[in-house]
Amino acid sequence: MPAIVLNDAKGTLEGSVYVGPDSETTGQLAADYVAKKLPDGGDVALIEGDPGSSNALARGKGFKEGIAKHDGIKIVATQAAAGWDATKAQEIATTMLTAHPDIKAFYSENDGMAIGIAAAIKQAGLTGKVMLIGTDGIPQAKKYIASGKMTATVSQRPQVEGAAGVDAALWLLAGKKVPAWIEVPAFVVDADNVAQYATGMP
Repeated sequence: MPAIVLNDAKGTLEGSVYVGPDSETTGQLAADYVAKKLPDGGDVALIEGDPGSSNALARGKGFKEGIAKHDGIKIVATQAAAGWDATKAQEIATTMLTAHPDIKAFYSENDGMAIGIAAAIKQAGLTGKVMLIGTDGIPQAKKYIASGKMTATVSQRPQVEGAAGVDAALWLLAGKKVPAWIEVPAFVVDADNVAQYATGMP
């Protein structure tokens, strides 16, 4: 029986249909956003998710390749937080800021860890001075963006993904051919548009 997978990294399970964003593209979106906000270049740090997660691997790959396309921007620190743990991410960010005081931006591979990184940035007295970009578009991240504790998040579109997943199921039941991947692109939420998504995501 075929399985429909919503918003998890594309797998290789035979007969499955993946509905969601391309995680590599998600990482690249974050990299391009950082580059846009740092026209004069600068040091950036990457805090990755669980090392065994395909989403973490793909987002990291996309971010690293995206940053490499922009002259003057350099990833000076990279470390994974096992279990996507916010407390571990906070500890890692604190260490990174001590070792690399010129860091101008963090990319966190999910918003939960970004909340922890925001605490480290605040503790260092750098809120509003060091950019923080998360991933997923969770409600708390959007509150942090609205209050200036985070810069942006690369948000999913869960309502669109859910509807597309239902459509895919109906197509399969009707005997229609369904592509192995139905892409629902992620998008950036920052101070310019966060008010549109205060109570949810598209």
